[in-house]
Amino acid sequence: MQTIRSSRKMYRISILVLVLLTMSVLSLGQDYILAKGGETAEEPTVRTLEIEQGQILYLSREGSRIFFQGEEVALKREEVPYELPATAFNYWQDGDYAQLVYPLLISRTGEDGVTDHLVYHLAEEKVLITAEEFREELSADWERVTGGEPLMIMDYEIEAQDFTDSLLAKLSPDGQMVYLSLQHYMIATMRNAVAVMERDSGEINFVPEIIQGGVSNVFWSPEGEHFGLITTDARGYSSLYIVDADKLDIITRFPDYHIPLE
Repeated sequence: MQTIRSSRKMYRISILVLVLLTMSVLSLGQDYILAKGGETAEEPTVRTLEIEQGQILYLSREGSRIFFQGEEVALKREEVPYELPATAFNYWQDGDYAQLVYPLLISRTGEDGVTDHLVYHLAEEKVLITAEEFREELSADWERVTGGEPLMIMDYEIEAQDFTDSLLAKLSPDGQMVYLSLQHYMIATMRNAVAVMERDSGEINFVPEIIQGGVSNVFWSPEGEHFGLITTDARGYSSLYIVDADKLDIITRFPDYHIPLE
């Protein structure tokens, strides 16, 4: 009788061991699936990107998803999650890049295959100016901006309507003025028409000079009395300009201040 009880006990223990082994194998299989990225694998973490006033960022979009340097990001402003207003996407083509200079978004837009640019104010949810409007104002003031002299590149005469590249914008510290520039590019030569727009009236006033080189940086003085821009030409040489924001006179220019390494 004792032998039968012992046998039954050993049988139950054997069954329990078998069940535990089976569960262990299944568990190992589940872990293997997770390691291989199965359905229950954790979702990849989306990087958080802090946006600051006047900071220049190049972003792209796929639907409502935002990408920075090819990586999907969630935006944050002053430590608080920030979402671009839905209306901004009306002026930002899917799959395209835009320049975020908070609170401004400079995006490319176009109809009938023609690409152009505009400046959108994120907080106010409205377009401040389009590149076409900028060119119209430039054309009306063209003689003063160029000093009445033809603007030439080799044998080509350049006109206001030829400025179609790299619209840039940046708000003054008090938000009342907007720096604007629009570039012309031809045969490795970059030239910029530079202006300031008053926010309330929309009036645009131009610096009475076409500035050479591609604009690589723009900054305002703390009180908004002056703005500066740094340009770089095809040789790699840079120039610094400081402009009186009221009179729009270039009060300081420091050309070719960087000599490239050979």
